[in-house]
Amino acid sequence: MQKVLTYTLLFFFIAVAQLNQTDYPQKMVINVPVANLRALPQAVSNDLRLPTSDRKNPLQLTQVLLGEFIIAQEEYINQQEQTWLRVQVPQQEFYKLPLGWHGFPGWIQKNQTIAVDTYPTSNLVVKNLLVELKDEEGYVIHTVSIGTRLNGKKINENTWQIILPDGMVAYVNDRDVYSIEQTVQESINNLRQSIVAKALEFVGSYYSWGGRSAQCEELFGISSVDCSALIHLSFLAHGLQLPRMSHEQFVRSHQIDDGKDLQPGDLVFFSSITKKSTRMDHVMMYLGDNQLLESTIMGEKKVRIVPFNERMCLPNDLLHSGDIIDCTEDVFAIFFGSFFKNTEMVQALRNDALKNSYA
Repeated sequence: MQKVLTYTLLFFFIAVAQLNQTDYPQKMVINVPVANLRALPQAVSNDLRLPTSDRKNPLQLTQVLLGEFIIAQEEYINQQEQTWLRVQVPQQEFYKLPLGWHGFPGWIQKNQTIAVDTYPTSNLVVKNLLVELKDEEGYVIHTVSIGTRLNGKKINENTWQIILPDGMVAYVNDRDVYSIEQTVQESINNLRQSIVAKALEFVGSYYSWGGRSAQCEELFGISSVDCSALIHLSFLAHGLQLPRMSHEQFVRSHQIDDGKDLQPGDLVFFSSITKKSTRMDHVMMYLGDNQLLESTIMGEKKVRIVPFNERMCLPNDLLHSGDIIDCTEDVFAIFFGSFFKNTEMVQALRNDALKNSYA
Protein backbone atom coordinates (compact mmCIF):
# COMPACT_ATOMS: atom_id res chain seq x y z
CA MET A 1 0.00 0.00 0.00
CA GLN A 2 2.86 2.35 0.87
CA LYS A 3 4.51 1.64 -2.51
CA VAL A 4 1.23 2.37 -4.33
CA LEU A 5 0.86 5.62 -2.43
CA THR A 6 4.47 6.59 -3.23
CA TYR A 7 3.96 6.00 -6.96
CA THR A 8 0.64 7.81 -6.85
CA LEU A 9 2.26 10.84 -5.24
CA LEU A 10 5.17 10.68 -7.72
CA PHE A 11 2.83 10.67 -10.71
CA PHE A 12 0.83 13.51 -9.09
CA PHE A 13 3.93 15.71 -8.67
CA ILE A 14 5.11 14.95 -12.22
CA ALA A 15 1.65 15.89 -13.55
CA VAL A 16 1.64 19.11 -11.51
CA ALA A 17 5.15 19.98 -12.76
CA GLN A 18 4.05 19.43 -16.37
CA LEU A 19 0.93 21.49 -15.76
CA ASN A 20 2.95 24.35 -14.31
CA GLN A 21 5.21 24.32 -17.38
CA THR A 22 2.25 24.55 -19.73
CA ASP A 23 0.40 27.84 -19.85
CA TYR A 24 -1.64 27.04 -22.94
CA PRO A 25 -4.32 27.35 -24.07
CA GLN A 26 -4.39 30.89 -22.68
CA LYS A 27 -6.85 33.74 -23.10
CA MET A 28 -5.09 36.88 -24.31
CA VAL A 29 -5.85 40.26 -25.88
CA ILE A 30 -3.91 42.41 -28.33
CA ASN A 31 -1.92 45.20 -26.66
CA VAL A 32 -0.82 47.17 -29.76
CA PRO A 33 -2.97 49.18 -32.20
CA VAL A 34 -2.64 46.61 -35.00
CA ALA A 35 -1.08 43.11 -34.94
CA ASN A 36 -0.48 40.97 -38.02
CA LEU A 37 -1.78 37.41 -38.03
CA ARG A 38 0.64 35.32 -40.10
CA ALA A 39 0.49 31.87 -41.68
CA LEU A 40 3.96 31.14 -40.26
CA PRO A 41 5.88 32.72 -37.35
CA GLN A 42 7.70 35.18 -39.59
CA ALA A 43 7.31 38.97 -39.47
CA VAL A 44 6.40 41.21 -42.38
CA SER A 45 9.45 42.49 -44.24
CA ASN A 46 10.40 46.07 -43.33
CA ASP A 47 10.90 46.75 -47.03
CA LEU A 48 7.31 45.92 -47.99
CA ARG A 49 5.21 48.89 -49.08
CA LEU A 50 1.57 49.39 -50.03
CA PRO A 51 -0.20 48.22 -52.08
CA THR A 52 0.47 44.55 -51.28
CA SER A 53 -0.78 41.41 -53.00
CA ASP A 54 -0.78 37.74 -52.09
CA ARG A 55 2.37 37.36 -54.19
CA LYS A 56 4.21 40.13 -52.34
CA ASN A 57 3.01 39.13 -48.87
CA PRO A 58 1.82 35.50 -49.02
CA LEU A 59 2.09 34.82 -45.25
CA GLN A 60 -0.33 37.61 -44.31
CA LEU A 61 -3.73 36.31 -43.15
CA THR A 62 -5.45 39.20 -41.39
CA GLN A 63 -4.91 41.84 -38.70
CA VAL A 64 -6.12 41.97 -35.10
CA LEU A 65 -6.87 45.28 -33.38
CA LEU A 66 -6.12 46.64 -29.92
CA GLY A 67 -8.13 44.84 -27.25
CA GLU A 68 -9.39 42.04 -29.51
CA PHE A 69 -9.45 38.50 -28.19
CA ILE A 70 -7.11 35.66 -29.02
CA ILE A 71 -6.71 32.11 -27.71
CA ALA A 72 -3.01 31.21 -27.57
CA GLN A 73 -2.31 27.51 -28.03
CA GLU A 74 1.48 27.28 -28.04
CA GLU A 75 4.58 29.43 -28.42
CA TYR A 76 7.57 29.16 -30.70
CA ILE A 77 10.89 31.02 -30.95
CA ASN A 78 11.94 31.56 -34.56
CA GLN A 79 15.44 31.95 -36.03
CA GLN A 80 15.36 35.70 -35.33
CA GLU A 81 14.74 34.84 -31.64
CA GLN A 82 11.25 36.33 -31.79
CA THR A 83 8.65 34.58 -29.64
CA TRP A 84 5.46 33.81 -31.52
CA LEU A 85 2.11 32.40 -30.44
CA ARG A 86 -0.03 30.01 -32.44
CA VAL A 87 -3.51 31.38 -31.89
CA GLN A 88 -7.13 31.48 -32.89
CA VAL A 89 -8.96 34.80 -33.20
CA PRO A 90 -12.56 34.14 -32.04
CA GLN A 91 -13.84 37.57 -33.17
CA GLN A 92 -12.90 36.73 -36.76
CA GLU A 93 -14.86 33.63 -37.64
CA PHE A 94 -13.55 31.24 -40.27
CA TYR A 95 -15.13 28.09 -41.69
CA LYS A 96 -13.11 25.04 -42.60
CA LEU A 97 -13.76 21.35 -42.19
CA PRO A 98 -13.41 19.32 -40.03
CA LEU A 99 -13.61 22.08 -37.37
CA GLY A 100 -16.50 23.98 -38.95
CA TRP A 101 -16.82 27.55 -37.62
CA HIS A 102 -13.85 28.59 -35.50
CA GLY A 103 -11.59 31.53 -34.76
CA PHE A 104 -9.20 32.52 -37.53
CA PRO A 105 -5.96 30.52 -36.97
CA GLY A 106 -2.42 31.82 -37.37
CA TRP A 107 0.66 33.22 -35.61
CA ILE A 108 1.07 36.49 -33.68
CA GLN A 109 4.16 37.89 -31.96
CA LYS A 110 3.89 37.33 -28.22
CA ASN A 111 5.09 40.85 -27.31
CA GLN A 112 1.93 42.24 -28.92
CA THR A 113 -0.34 40.44 -26.45
CA ILE A 114 -1.33 40.41 -22.78
CA ALA A 115 -2.71 37.39 -20.91
CA VAL A 116 -6.10 37.83 -19.21
CA ASP A 117 -8.29 35.73 -16.94
CA THR A 118 -11.48 36.94 -18.63
CA TYR A 119 -11.99 38.87 -21.84
CA PRO A 120 -12.77 42.58 -21.34
CA THR A 121 -16.10 44.16 -22.15
CA SER A 122 -16.40 47.07 -24.58
CA ASN A 123 -19.07 49.73 -24.82
CA LEU A 124 -17.46 51.94 -27.48
CA VAL A 125 -16.15 51.42 -31.01
CA VAL A 126 -13.86 53.72 -33.00
CA LYS A 127 -15.88 55.14 -35.90
CA ASN A 128 -13.28 57.26 -37.69
CA LEU A 129 -10.45 55.87 -39.79
CA LEU A 130 -7.66 56.90 -37.40
CA VAL A 131 -8.16 58.10 -33.84
CA GLU A 132 -5.71 59.27 -31.16
CA LEU A 133 -5.89 57.96 -27.60
CA LYS A 134 -4.20 60.46 -25.29
CA ASP A 135 -2.99 60.55 -21.71
CA GLU A 136 -4.11 63.09 -19.12
CA GLU A 137 -1.50 65.59 -20.33
CA GLY A 138 -2.69 65.34 -23.92
CA TYR A 139 0.19 63.23 -25.23
CA VAL A 140 -0.72 60.54 -27.75
CA ILE A 141 -0.47 57.00 -26.31
CA HIS A 142 -1.81 55.16 -29.36
CA THR A 143 -3.24 55.96 -32.75
CA VAL A 144 -5.89 53.30 -33.35
CA SER A 145 -7.88 52.09 -36.35
CA ILE A 146 -11.54 52.25 -37.14
CA GLY A 147 -13.29 49.21 -35.65
CA THR A 148 -11.24 49.21 -32.43
CA ARG A 149 -13.48 48.40 -29.47
CA LEU A 150 -12.87 50.25 -26.21
CA ASN A 151 -13.94 50.12 -22.58
CA GLY A 152 -14.78 53.62 -21.35
CA LYS A 153 -16.88 55.94 -19.24
CA LYS A 154 -17.94 59.43 -20.22
CA ILE A 155 -16.39 62.08 -17.97
CA ASN A 156 -17.76 65.17 -19.72
CA GLU A 157 -19.72 66.14 -22.82
CA ASN A 158 -16.76 65.66 -25.17
CA THR A 159 -14.53 63.06 -23.53
CA TRP A 160 -14.45 59.38 -22.64
CA GLN A 161 -11.97 57.88 -20.19
CA ILE A 162 -10.61 54.58 -21.51
CA ILE A 163 -8.97 51.67 -19.72
CA LEU A 164 -6.44 50.05 -22.09
CA PRO A 165 -5.61 46.33 -22.02
CA ASP A 166 -2.41 46.98 -20.03
CA GLY A 167 -4.35 48.97 -17.42
CA MET A 168 -3.22 52.40 -18.61
CA VAL A 169 -5.78 55.20 -18.59
CA ALA A 170 -6.38 57.09 -21.84
CA TYR A 171 -8.87 59.59 -23.20
CA VAL A 172 -10.75 59.77 -26.49
CA ASN A 173 -12.97 62.45 -27.99
CA ASP A 174 -16.67 61.70 -28.20
CA ARG A 175 -16.70 62.62 -31.91
CA ASP A 176 -14.37 59.68 -32.64
CA VAL A 177 -16.44 56.86 -31.16
CA TYR A 178 -19.89 55.33 -31.24
CA SER A 179 -21.65 54.03 -28.18
CA ILE A 180 -22.27 50.42 -29.20
CA GLU A 181 -25.52 50.28 -27.26
CA GLN A 182 -26.89 53.30 -29.10
CA THR A 183 -25.61 52.75 -32.63
CA VAL A 184 -26.74 49.12 -32.99
CA GLN A 185 -30.29 50.13 -32.10
CA GLU A 186 -30.55 52.49 -35.08
CA SER A 187 -33.23 51.65 -37.64
CA ILE A 188 -32.25 49.30 -40.46
CA ASN A 189 -32.48 52.13 -42.97
CA ASN A 190 -30.24 54.38 -40.85
CA LEU A 191 -27.73 51.58 -40.43
CA ARG A 192 -27.66 51.01 -44.18
CA GLN A 193 -26.97 54.67 -44.89
CA SER A 194 -24.38 55.04 -42.14
CA ILE A 195 -22.48 51.86 -43.09
CA VAL A 196 -22.34 52.92 -46.74
CA ALA A 197 -21.08 56.37 -45.71
CA LYS A 198 -18.42 54.78 -43.51
CA ALA A 199 -17.29 52.43 -46.27
CA LEU A 200 -16.91 55.38 -48.63
CA GLU A 201 -14.35 56.92 -46.26
CA PHE A 202 -11.92 54.20 -47.39
CA VAL A 203 -11.97 55.38 -51.02
CA GLY A 204 -8.39 55.94 -52.18
CA SER A 205 -6.83 53.65 -49.57
CA TYR A 206 -4.41 51.14 -51.03
CA TYR A 207 -5.30 47.49 -51.38
CA SER A 208 -3.56 45.37 -48.71
CA TRP A 209 -3.68 41.57 -48.88
CA GLY A 210 -4.74 40.41 -45.40
CA GLY A 211 -5.09 44.02 -44.25
CA ARG A 212 -7.84 44.87 -41.76
CA SER A 213 -7.16 48.40 -40.53
CA ALA A 214 -7.19 52.01 -41.66
CA GLN A 215 -4.28 52.90 -43.91
CA CYS A 216 -1.44 54.23 -41.77
CA GLU A 217 1.77 52.86 -43.25
CA GLU A 218 4.15 54.91 -41.10
CA LEU A 219 2.59 53.57 -37.86
CA PHE A 220 1.11 50.18 -38.73
CA GLY A 221 3.30 49.06 -41.65
CA ILE A 222 1.24 47.35 -44.35
CA SER A 223 -2.09 48.39 -42.83
CA SER A 224 -5.11 49.05 -45.05
CA VAL A 225 -7.87 46.79 -46.31
CA ASP A 226 -8.48 43.92 -48.65
CA CYS A 227 -11.93 43.39 -50.17
CA SER A 228 -13.60 41.62 -47.26
CA ALA A 229 -11.97 43.77 -44.57
CA LEU A 230 -13.52 46.85 -46.21
CA ILE A 231 -16.93 45.30 -45.61
CA HIS A 232 -16.04 43.87 -42.19
CA LEU A 233 -14.72 47.16 -40.76
CA SER A 234 -17.56 49.27 -42.17
CA PHE A 235 -20.01 47.14 -40.19
CA LEU A 236 -17.73 46.78 -37.16
CA ALA A 237 -17.44 50.58 -36.88
CA HIS A 238 -21.16 50.39 -35.96
CA GLY A 239 -20.63 47.56 -33.46
CA LEU A 240 -21.89 44.90 -35.89
CA GLN A 241 -19.53 41.98 -36.35
CA LEU A 242 -19.57 40.04 -39.62
CA PRO A 243 -17.27 37.14 -40.45
CA ARG A 244 -13.84 38.27 -41.65
CA MET A 245 -13.55 36.68 -45.11
CA SER A 246 -15.70 37.06 -48.22
CA HIS A 247 -16.74 33.40 -48.37
CA GLU A 248 -17.85 33.37 -44.74
CA GLN A 249 -19.66 36.68 -45.25
CA PHE A 250 -21.56 35.09 -48.13
CA VAL A 251 -22.43 31.97 -46.13
CA ARG A 252 -23.80 34.04 -43.23
CA SER A 253 -25.65 36.58 -45.41
CA HIS A 254 -29.29 36.49 -46.52
CA GLN A 255 -29.21 35.37 -50.14
CA ILE A 256 -30.71 37.64 -52.82
CA ASP A 257 -31.81 36.08 -56.11
CA ASP A 258 -32.27 39.10 -58.37
CA GLY A 259 -29.80 41.94 -58.84
CA LYS A 260 -32.74 44.33 -59.22
CA ASP A 261 -33.50 43.79 -55.52
CA LEU A 262 -30.13 45.09 -54.34
CA GLN A 263 -30.21 48.08 -52.00
CA PRO A 264 -27.36 50.28 -50.71
CA GLY A 265 -25.20 48.34 -48.27
CA ASP A 266 -25.99 44.94 -49.80
CA LEU A 267 -23.11 42.80 -51.02
CA VAL A 268 -22.00 41.39 -54.36
CA PHE A 269 -19.77 38.30 -54.37
CA PHE A 270 -18.04 36.29 -57.02
CA SER A 271 -16.33 32.95 -57.26
CA SER A 272 -13.69 32.37 -59.92
CA ILE A 273 -14.51 29.66 -62.42
CA THR A 274 -11.18 30.25 -64.18
CA LYS A 275 -9.35 29.34 -60.95
CA LYS A 276 -11.85 26.55 -60.20
CA SER A 277 -12.53 28.13 -56.83
CA THR A 278 -14.87 26.46 -54.35
CA ARG A 279 -15.07 29.63 -52.24
CA MET A 280 -16.12 33.22 -52.81
CA ASP A 281 -13.01 35.07 -53.97
CA HIS A 282 -14.19 38.65 -53.81
CA VAL A 283 -16.84 40.88 -52.24
CA MET A 284 -18.07 44.36 -53.13
CA MET A 285 -20.64 46.70 -51.63
CA TYR A 286 -23.58 47.95 -53.68
CA LEU A 287 -23.96 51.72 -53.31
CA GLY A 288 -27.16 52.19 -55.29
CA ASP A 289 -27.58 53.85 -58.69
CA ASN A 290 -25.66 51.05 -60.45
CA GLN A 291 -22.46 51.76 -58.43
CA LEU A 292 -20.12 49.37 -56.61
CA LEU A 293 -17.47 49.96 -53.95
CA GLU A 294 -14.53 47.57 -53.77
CA SER A 295 -10.98 47.20 -52.53
CA THR A 296 -9.20 45.66 -55.50
CA ILE A 297 -5.77 44.59 -56.73
CA MET A 298 -6.85 45.67 -60.22
CA GLY A 299 -5.81 48.98 -61.79
CA GLU A 300 -4.45 51.42 -59.22
CA LYS A 301 -4.86 48.78 -56.48
CA LYS A 302 -7.03 50.95 -54.28
CA VAL A 303 -10.50 51.17 -52.78
CA ARG A 304 -12.58 52.57 -55.63
CA ILE A 305 -16.09 53.26 -56.88
CA VAL A 306 -16.88 51.60 -60.20
CA PRO A 307 -20.09 51.40 -62.29
CA PHE A 308 -21.79 48.02 -61.92
CA ASN A 309 -22.08 47.48 -65.68
CA GLU A 310 -18.38 48.31 -66.14
CA ARG A 311 -17.33 45.77 -63.52
CA MET A 312 -19.88 43.08 -64.43
CA CYS A 313 -20.53 43.93 -68.08
CA LEU A 314 -24.25 44.27 -67.35
CA PRO A 315 -26.33 46.49 -65.02
CA ASN A 316 -27.45 44.88 -61.78
CA ASP A 317 -31.13 44.69 -62.76
CA LEU A 318 -30.28 42.23 -65.56
CA LEU A 319 -28.33 39.80 -63.39
CA HIS A 320 -29.30 36.96 -61.04
CA SER A 321 -27.37 35.06 -58.39
CA GLY A 322 -25.44 32.25 -60.06
CA ASP A 323 -25.05 34.02 -63.40
CA ILE A 324 -21.71 33.54 -65.18
CA ILE A 325 -19.70 36.64 -66.10
CA ASP A 326 -17.28 35.84 -68.94
CA CYS A 327 -16.50 39.21 -70.54
CA THR A 328 -13.24 39.70 -68.60
CA GLU A 329 -10.00 37.76 -68.29
CA ASP A 330 -11.44 35.97 -65.26
CA VAL A 331 -14.66 34.00 -65.73
CA PHE A 332 -16.66 34.03 -62.51
CA ALA A 333 -20.08 33.31 -61.03
CA ILE A 334 -21.83 36.25 -59.36
CA PHE A 335 -23.95 36.09 -56.20
CA PHE A 336 -25.83 38.61 -54.05
CA GLY A 337 -26.32 38.77 -50.29
CA SER A 338 -27.52 41.11 -47.55
CA PHE A 339 -27.28 41.55 -43.79
CA PHE A 340 -30.27 43.92 -43.75
CA LYS A 341 -33.15 42.17 -45.51
CA ASN A 342 -33.86 39.67 -42.73
CA THR A 343 -34.98 41.40 -39.53
CA GLU A 344 -34.09 38.35 -37.40
CA MET A 345 -30.56 38.46 -38.80
CA VAL A 346 -30.25 42.16 -37.96
CA GLN A 347 -31.46 41.53 -34.43
CA ALA A 348 -28.98 38.67 -34.02
CA LEU A 349 -26.15 41.03 -35.02
CA ARG A 350 -27.44 43.60 -32.52
CA ASN A 351 -27.66 41.02 -29.74
CA ASP A 352 -24.13 39.82 -30.45
CA ALA A 353 -22.83 43.40 -30.33
CA LEU A 354 -24.51 44.01 -26.97
CA LYS A 355 -23.36 40.70 -25.49
CA ASN A 356 -19.96 42.07 -24.50
CA SER A 357 -21.13 45.63 -23.88
CA TYR A 358 -22.67 47.41 -20.91
CA ALA A 359 -24.73 50.52 -20.27
